[in-house]
Amino acid sequence: MHGSRWFGIGCLVAVSLSCSFAWAEDPAEAEPSAKADVERAEEAYEEVEPEEDGADAQKREVALKHFRAGLAFMDDPEGEQFEQAYRQFKKAYDLSGSVNALQNLAVCAYKLERYGEAMSYYEAFLPKQPELSEEDRTRFEKDLLTMKQSVAYVVLDSARKPASVRNTRSATKGTVTNIYSLRDKPLKLGVHPGHHNFSLTDEDGNEDLWKVALEDGQTLSHRFEFKTPPPAESQSNVGVWVTGGVGAVAAVAGVALVIVGVGKTADGEERKAEADRLKAQGTGQPSGAKMQEIAGIMREADDLSDTGSSLTTAGAVALGVGGAAVGAAVVMALLSGADDEAQGGRRGPSFGRTWGMGMRLDTAQPGFTAWAAF
Repeated sequence: MHGSRWFGIGCLVAVSLSCSFAWAEDPAEAEPSAKADVERAEEAYEEVEPEEDGADAQKREVALKHFRAGLAFMDDPEGEQFEQAYRQFKKAYDLSGSVNALQNLAVCAYKLERYGEAMSYYEAFLPKQPELSEEDRTRFEKDLLTMKQSVAYVVLDSARKPASVRNTRSATKGTVTNIYSLRDKPLKLGVHPGHHNFSLTDEDGNEDLWKVALEDGQTLSHRFEFKTPPPAESQSNVGVWVTGGVGAVAAVAGVALVIVGVGKTADGEERKAEADRLKAQGTGQPSGAKMQEIAGIMREADDLSDTGSSLTTAGAVALGVGGAAVGAAVVMALLSGADDEAQGGRRGPSFGRTWGMGMRLDTAQPGFTAWAAF
């Protein structure tokens, strides 16, 4: 009864479903058929008694709900939502093993350019669908042949696992983006040929980008090494070092000037003391020669004192300027470190962290972005 149950649903859905959304060239013709398929599937499901009650019956009910949801996404009035339908048919197939869910899953994978998966799905369901019309089978086989002749393979790996791999290809009608998970083993993907951007994001939010142009039938391997250029904020360290260096030089020069100035002032004081000693020698009025000597010593003492005072003042100013510059450099370094920490906290994939299978299809229509992850 289990096989009859899904065969009953499958027979009603398979032919009309494949014609309605997998290959229909006129969307107006495809819209009513998907709804009809849902109704027929529900009727057939109610007519066939479950083989057994309990968990298996509940699992089949859940699978059918996902299957109907997939059909609804394919019949969306705003256009087929392949990424959402992919997720629903994947769940339906995992729960039930239904060949109809597998057929629809294959079509969604093909539309999303997940060629590696799509080819395996096509090859799995075609032998299990003997009720397909000759026309439908020919179309499916043509799709499969097209993928086999054009598919390009990439093998991706990194020392930083697990990680999320985002593949973006610019197509004529928009941007196709798929998200994959890189875990224990290298990740092999079969993709549509063309220009691809593969971005890997590790658990810490670090990113590395590989841009490549893939040709039909080509196979390339790439290991993400995170060889990124120095961050732009490191350039601000130049200002820190220059400011700090100039400040340090000014401070050293200021200290030297103060020392020399103090020495000059001390020399001036010694010369004044010497003049005073000469005045105190002997009795009576000093001779004219001695007075001239004393006057010369006093002039020299005054010059030394003036020079010492000027040097001390200049040294104090240089020391103050140097200290201020060093302080400014310290503040700049602290602010730069805070900016680095803040920017580090913002790093990561704009699309969020996803450690499962997902895909996104961005069309040329503005404002339309579909996203699925599970």
